[in-house]
Amino acid sequence: MNATGWSALAAWVALAIGLINLAYSVIRPWWRGREASPGAQLDLQNFQTASGQREEERVVVTNHGPALMRDIEVQVFDENGMSLAITEPDITALWPKMPIDRLHVGQSLYLTLNRSAGTAPARLTLINWHDGRRGEQSRSVALSYNRVV
Repeated sequence: MNATGWSALAAWVALAIGLINLAYSVIRPWWRGREASPGAQLDLQNFQTASGQREEERVVVTNHGPALMRDIEVQVFDENGMSLAITEPDITALWPKMPIDRLHVGQSLYLTLNRSAGTAPARLTLINWHDGRRGEQSRSVALSYNRVV
């Protein structure tokens, strides 16, 4: 290969390196900025009603951003991996009903968990949503109780 060939090869390698740097330093952070990042926890809330003290379980889903979550679907599972909606079909496992239209950045969604005394406790939640990316996104979150007074 002569000097002109080496110069052309060096130019192509420099162009390729420049495009890779552009992809990782500009395009990738911009693209990641379109992703939502949900989290979930299980809250036990105690409050006083006219008929006395009441305890309620709520699955709290929070969008940590930076993107808007759309068409959110939440499912709750027990320690055996069974969906609470399937184990007790007579009981609406989560209220309000799914899907939820939008969840903005920093916003939390409080879902009341209705279950009978014989139902196994909730241990896992599966969150499905859409954000600025193609297709549906999904995340599983292990639940543990958080007492809210």
